[in-house]
Amino acid sequence: MINVTKSTADTYYLCGPEFEWAKVIVCPEGDLLIQGDYGYFAYSWRSFGPDFKAFLSDITPEYVFQKFDNNATYLFKKGLPKHVKVPVIAILLKLKSVLVDEMAIENAVK
Repeated sequence: MINVTKSTADTYYLCGPEFEWAKVIVCPEGDLLIQGDYGYFAYSWRSFGPDFKAFLSDITPEYVFQKFDNNATYLFKKGLPKHVKVPVIAILLKLKSVLVDEMAIENAVK
């Protein structure tokens, strides 16, 4: 028998001067997925503490980009193209800003 668990992810639609659009999906189980005009990027963490969004707001965008680059190297035997680093870092910085603001609002309401 197959075991199925349903979860709810948060989806963020971002745009900025360094990229035209990005859809970012943050799953509470530790999955980060980005689809945008510069491609598709994903990584899954399994040890991140009690709150994945808090974890994402604490780590650096460069660290996340390195995880994406490591995935590309593993899957395709070469890293990500150099031209995607600046826009992907910009997406991650914007996401970090949104998550910090979101958590501040949630804490103010409590």
